[in-house]
Amino acid sequence: MVMMSPNLNVYDAVVIEFDFVPSDSSIGFNYVFASEEFPEFASSAFNDAFGLFISGPGIQGDYTNNAKNIALLPNSSEEVSVNNIYGDGNGAYYNTNTDTNFVYDGFSDVLTAETSVIPCETYHLKLVIADRSDECFNSALFLQAYNFSTNAPVVTMDVPENIANLDTNKIDPNSAIDITFHVSEPYTLGTTIPLSFSGTAVLGTDYTILPNNNEVTFEAGSTSSVITILPILNDASEDDKTILLSFNSLFSCMSNDTLLFLVNNATTNISESSTFDEKKAVQIYPNPSNGAISVKSESENLPYTLTVRNSAGQVVYQSDKIFKALEQIELPENLSGYCTVKVVSEKDSFVYKIIVE
Repeated sequence: MVMMSPNLNVYDAVVIEFDFVPSDSSIGFNYVFASEEFPEFASSAFNDAFGLFISGPGIQGDYTNNAKNIALLPNSSEEVSVNNIYGDGNGAYYNTNTDTNFVYDGFSDVLTAETSVIPCETYHLKLVIADRSDECFNSALFLQAYNFSTNAPVVTMDVPENIANLDTNKIDPNSAIDITFHVSEPYTLGTTIPLSFSGTAVLGTDYTILPNNNEVTFEAGSTSSVITILPILNDASEDDKTILLSFNSLFSCMSNDTLLFLVNNATTNISESSTFDEKKAVQIYPNPSNGAISVKSESENLPYTLTVRNSAGQVVYQSDKIFKALEQIELPENLSGYCTVKVVSEKDSFVYKIIVE
């Protein structure tokens, strides 16, 4: 701030500074500069100001550590200050305060500080606001909440509800697990994010992933996408096996999000009881099925929908809302092998794995 004010004394400076690592090639945030110097002391030496100084790889500026000030008036190299916002008749970005609950006499439009950066490198940001020429009539900076960010959407994944409370995240081999991925902002174009699977369980031998084995796809405009882990029944004498799922949101500098599952091989006998669980609001049986399944709901007042997918992840049956306490569903004649049945009700949402013979 002293370097910005070579001919003025600086008082009451307030500084906030921190390091950050961007995940995209640009950063920015919105702010408002307000002051009690407005409007009487505009075009004077009482020229309070705000500076936002960034330093780091690729930054070449005139301040300490080659920092540059990115708090500038739009389409100019002028600093954000009382005189530049409302001096010499220049009031393009100035607003007179008419709110008695707001102490400052005037304030700027919402301004944006932004600059290009190199993803995954470390940068230093320093925010400074100060009185100049005297210690009277304060100025202030208002930052838009949750606004300091890159342009990169953030991708996260949910731990499935039906295993969230298990320390081991154990998957029953007679069931299937839905994992939902969320993106903070919808992609303009359809985007595919690669997934990494490791652990002692072998993809294709001990489990499959629907609809694709190694990626999750977000359709244009969508903020969520679902994959299903479908265990494959093996010899009951085999040890339990682990699945480690990870992804890094397309940015190698970000730490991977990971989710660990344990495939329990202790239960391999397919029977009606393996999918009839009194704890669930909607039941599916028998399993294996000969082409038809019975669906039992705890109440006619608990409507639900059913989605059946084949082993390739394709939807082969989709119901409207079902209100019956007991319903029989005829599956497509050419359907055979492993399938998933997803049940969604107002009380529950879960996925069954069944075999159609």
